[in-house]
Amino acid sequence: ESTELFLEEAKNRTSVLLTQMHNIPWTKHHDAVRDFFTHLDKYIIGEKDTLHDSVHTFFSRLFPSVFYYTLNDPSFLQMDNEYHDCLSNHSDQIRPFGKVPQNLQKKLQHSLRRSRSFVTLLTDIVEVMETTDNLHVDSDCVDAVTRLQYCSRCHGYTEVQPCRGFCLNVMRGCLAKLSDISHAWDSLVSSFRNLVINMKTSRTSSLKTVLMSIDKSVFDGILEAMQGGPRIHASVSTFLVNDIY
Repeated sequence: ESTELFLEEAKNRTSVLLTQMHNIPWTKHHDAVRDFFTHLDKYIIGEKDTLHDSVHTFFSRLFPSVFYYTLNDPSFLQMDNEYHDCLSNHSDQIRPFGKVPQNLQKKLQHSLRRSRSFVTLLTDIVEVMETTDNLHVDSDCVDAVTRLQYCSRCHGYTEVQPCRGFCLNVMRGCLAKLSDISHAWDSLVSSFRNLVINMKTSRTSSLKTVLMSIDKSVFDGILEAMQGGPRIHASVSTFLVNDIY
């Protein structure tokens, strides 16, 4: 629940930054921001394997709006769908935001990996608990264990131990059903191991700190674009000529 709140707050902060500081209308950036944070949530709960595509797509979708509203005067520049798509499709070559997307991806990858491991661990714990709750020891097993422990004693032979074959047969019969939890238990142990490794090797800040810094990364990226304005305009002109005109 805390993770959901952090994601929602980080999303709102990013939206406010784009709307109030850079005058990009909410309707022009909302879908990109929403989808980006949805992908972060899916990564944490294990539905996505990588953050690279999410971060890359977010900044690519953001570039046309930044170019139109921040690097130009919207009252003088006309941008149709072809123009918009050209900017988005060539953001990789233009690199308007410098190394900001890569740096953000690294920070998120390290921090969210710990949260992902923790969520996976909780899921595996629930699975093990549900599996063990459904295990039942049948009466044949109870009778066999009773004979294993007391049959010699019932006949007065307190020093006589059951034969090895009897022990193995009883254990095989009684433990067979416990094999149902083997996969769940192995996953639980693996999740514990991954969580410990990630906590030891990761030197990044907490999840909340990293998520709350996303708007700062977006700000830094836009600042990078503003400083590289002439270069970006030249690159855009070249791609426009090749793609449209």
